[in-house]
Amino acid sequence: MKIGLYTIAFNEERFISPFLDHIPDWVDEKIVLVSSRPWQGEPDLPDRTDEIAREKGVTVVCIVTGK
Repeated sequence: MKIGLYTIAFNEERFISPFLDHIPDWVDEKIVLVSSRPWQGEPDLPDRTDEIAREKGVTVVCIVTGK
């Protein structure tokens, strides 16, 4: 059996690396869903969440959220 970890992120540049570093080795698949737009009340600032996750070998999927 394979174990997967999926998480949603937006503007998590400061936190995504430590989060991914603490995922146990027995997790077979890691996927970060990165929102293309901010959640309600979040600032719409570009960051490197997706780049950092990719550098760590994680699959990144961009999701489009509504207003």
